[in-house]
Amino acid sequence: MSDMKKAAFKILQIIYGALIMGVVAFLAIVLFLADNLHFTVDMDDVFTIIVPLMTLSGIAISVILNNNFLKMIQPEDTLQTKLSKYQTASIIGGALLEGSALIGVVATFISGNYFFLLFSVILLIVMYMYFPNKQRFAQAAQLSFEEKSKLDTL
Repeated sequence: MSDMKKAAFKILQIIYGALIMGVVAFLAIVLFLADNLHFTVDMDDVFTIIVPLMTLSGIAISVILNNNFLKMIQPEDTLQTKLSKYQTASIIGGALLEGSALIGVVATFISGNYFFLLFSVILLIVMYMYFPNKQRFAQAAQLSFEEKSKLDTL
């Protein structure tokens, strides 16, 4: 097996980790730069509607697209094809969650309201829960015993 095939799963984890770290880094920068931070739920603030809506829609769309991509994995596909489809599902799902989380961070920066960070933290938790690992891949792709054995060498 080529070195690239062996590294494929690790590369997926690095990419997904980078999505998470992008939100964390941006959040840290905003907290460092923001002045006069406060925590209020202001129903007159447009972000009070946009951020929760984007959080819910980001989670829903991410889960739906992820499930649809995973349904494209066929039992007769090779392990590499299954992994490729799983990579696509994971990266797209993670990117949708990251985008929604960044909206919460930007809303905090613009408004100075910590309230919106709650939604970003929720999205970070969801991203962490969907962090790709070999067990999750084996379950999602319904790998055979032989494929699971090969997966351990990746």
